[in-house]
Amino acid sequence: MKVFLVFAVCMLFNNILAHVTLTYPPARHYEFDFLDDVSTLEPCGMRSGNEGPITTFSSGQMINVTWFLSVAYAHKGGFKIELLDENGGVSSTLTDSDDENFVLIQNSAQEFLEVTLPAGYTCTKCTIRIIRQALEWNNNVGKNFWSCADISIQDNAACDCSDHGTCSADECSCEEYYHGNDCQYQDECTDDMDCGTSGKCLSIKASPAFRKQCFCAQGNHGDKCSQENPEGFTADIEEGIYYHRQLSPKMDMYWRILQASSEVEIALKVMGGSWAAVGWKPEGVTDECKNFPIDRDGYPDRDNDASKRKKRDTQHLHSMECSDMVIGFAVQENLHRIGDYYSRDLSTPHIDQWFGGTYSLTAAAAKQSDGTTFIKFRKPLYATERQDYNIENGLMEIVWARGQEIGEYHPEPEDYEVNKEFYQPDELKWHGKDPGQRGHTNINLHENPDDVRTGICKGEWKYPSTCEGLSCDYRVTWSYDDQSDDVTFEIMSRDAVDKWTGIGFSKDVLMPYTDAVIGWVASGSSVPEITDQWIDSTRTGGTVQDDTDDIRNKVGAMTDGVLTMSFTRKRDTGDPQDVAFHEDECVYFFYVTSGGAFDPSTNEISRHSATPIVSSQPICIGACDVSQAVVSSPHSMYLVGAILVILNNGWCF
Repeated sequence: MKVFLVFAVCMLFNNILAHVTLTYPPARHYEFDFLDDVSTLEPCGMRSGNEGPITTFSSGQMINVTWFLSVAYAHKGGFKIELLDENGGVSSTLTDSDDENFVLIQNSAQEFLEVTLPAGYTCTKCTIRIIRQALEWNNNVGKNFWSCADISIQDNAACDCSDHGTCSADECSCEEYYHGNDCQYQDECTDDMDCGTSGKCLSIKASPAFRKQCFCAQGNHGDKCSQENPEGFTADIEEGIYYHRQLSPKMDMYWRILQASSEVEIALKVMGGSWAAVGWKPEGVTDECKNFPIDRDGYPDRDNDASKRKKRDTQHLHSMECSDMVIGFAVQENLHRIGDYYSRDLSTPHIDQWFGGTYSLTAAAAKQSDGTTFIKFRKPLYATERQDYNIENGLMEIVWARGQEIGEYHPEPEDYEVNKEFYQPDELKWHGKDPGQRGHTNINLHENPDDVRTGICKGEWKYPSTCEGLSCDYRVTWSYDDQSDDVTFEIMSRDAVDKWTGIGFSKDVLMPYTDAVIGWVASGSSVPEITDQWIDSTRTGGTVQDDTDDIRNKVGAMTDGVLTMSFTRKRDTGDPQDVAFHEDECVYFFYVTSGGAFDPSTNEISRHSATPIVSSQPICIGACDVSQAVVSSPHSMYLVGAILVILNNGWCF
């Protein structure tokens, strides 16, 4: 089975590995599963609201507390379950352990524990809280993830059946679609009759909270397969009519703009049997987007004074934050389940309806064939609600991911034999750490990204694409001399006062190691600093000085705020820290349209001001076989698979 989802994750996975949310008693609404004590406020990261559920229990009752994990990852530390009083203070700890009341995690995928409420204790509205440790976070500084559920404890309370059943002799008889001892879990369907004229009600191998769901035949889509696809619309991909981008060796994206109906049609071709996804947001979206659907941290009256809140004004949005998404599944008999989703933060995305929106896909279909899954959908170009974005004629950040395959986990749980089927192909869970599983890129969906031909001796790239000469924000040209085997690069950057600029080269942007040349001219100096660099880290490191400087003929100048620099290097320097250029060894170019600050005394560089743009196609450099240079537009991609980010001490993946 195959699922399509948008998960875009940067390289700092130690920040996003402990998705947890209570399923019984049900968590406070909104039940985001990435609430932690670093970026959200005590005691729960989500305030208690009048609209949230309150589950009633008896004093001294034994209950089976359950929670949902999207990650089977062996964090250092354990978990504990607490009872908070009506003021949010800890009344008692319900778990029993010698390690400060944290139960050490023996099974990284554990999702339940029986606990006993204290005898003689009653409350009108108190709270059960689960805390899950991640002691390895931030070089073992550690942090906690939490989720809270509001409850009421009464003497000799009758079962409340979660307001979805009737209680008789202390047993619940559940309404249709609900199940569990307290009618606490809900299915989407009970049989095929609930899934339209052609859909199937299938039981997925998931946690009790997510069991039976509708899967649609090719002609239908939407909530319970209630919408018809346009005539002739199927999951088949006629590649010649689409623009195309390979997102990873196992995932390709195709798209076209349907001007007559003002829609975008996107198709995915994904290897394997697990889920995959795609999503987008336009440039310029700020952190204010996270005030929807509820003010940041869930505490609008306390947010301005929150000592643990992130310094949001200086942070770039994570690629997963505030992204419009499409998630879908394809199963046997060409049945599918495709949803319109939104991701507010690093929590598991939810359907638009969960945020108060609507399902806005106008067509959707998916199928599996010979180990490959195909998905296709249409969506209006112009959004009508907060959860969606206009598909603009300009760069948009595209995020993508595919689910983990059984037996090919990234990484494997330490208790693999116990949890080797934790990541089911028809259940939305974590995509894993491997760069081939997830990534993000920037593409203009209105233009053809295949803008560079290979096997040429010279070329040019400029931003914006319509600029000329010194009016460009950034411009790079290259030329190859087949007599000397030299390649000469010339770079111009307008946004370069007290900033560095440069260019990078990578054989495969899914690989962590990238060659780079970085340069600047310090204020009051006429001497350029142009360095041969090597990106040697996949996570938190940065650039390091290349062991061998293979850059020659270094020239640079700053004139009226415009930095120009040029340098020469061999196509193949023989240095393992230099990427070689050949007709049959094509490489991706990384264009630094806006660099960061630098320290001229130490030559240390800081984070870039804008994410470098990556060429939409690998570029081959060789002897001239055409007379003219090929000009490539800026509508390339920022990232493909691996994520290039320049941190405080340099560039990293």
